Amino acid sequence: MRNRNTLLRLLILLLAVTTTLALVAQTTGEKEPAKKKARKVWTNEDFPEAPAAAPEAKAEEAPEVEDPWAELDRLREERKNAQTDLDAFRKDGEELEQRRREAADDYERDMAAQAMESNEGLIADAEQRLRELDEQIAALEKFKGRQRPAPKPAPKAETPPAEEAPEEQPAEETPEEEPPS
Repeated sequence: MRNRNTLLRLLILLLAVTTTLALVAQTTGEKEPAKKKARKVWTNEDFPEAPAAAPEAKAEEAPEVEDPWAELDRLREERKNAQTDLDAFRKDGEELEQRRREAADDYERDMAAQAMESNEGLIADAEQRLRELDEQIAALEKFKGRQRPAPKPAPKAETPPAEEAPEEQPAEETPEEEPPS
């Protein structure tokens, strides 16, 4: 019986709270009716007369570098490193795929799948970097030709003539004094 009375009181309390909340929601909703937002009407005055020229990559201009051959060597080395990284990412992807297939439970399988997704992002980034490096290398090769100019001979440093050692002259024989007797 006591349990029934508590349950009844709780039900009445909940009913009172919900009706109060409903009344509050109604009164706040009536204060401000929904206003439609004014839309901007575009006219010709809103646009400039001459459209701004889009920045275009001019393929005819040579890339601005101080030493194009050194830059070309640096880019080729960087490309070789990026290719090595890409190969490693692909190998890791194959290992992760193998681990996913051999997983004993769902947790291991899910972890391997997440690692594979992350690895796919790394592969995509590495492939994008390779494309960028290829474009940069092609641009430098286009303007500088394929043959590296012969290196300038190093200026010969003038060495001072070797100082000639004075020739040893035989010592003059000087008469020795005779001891007094």
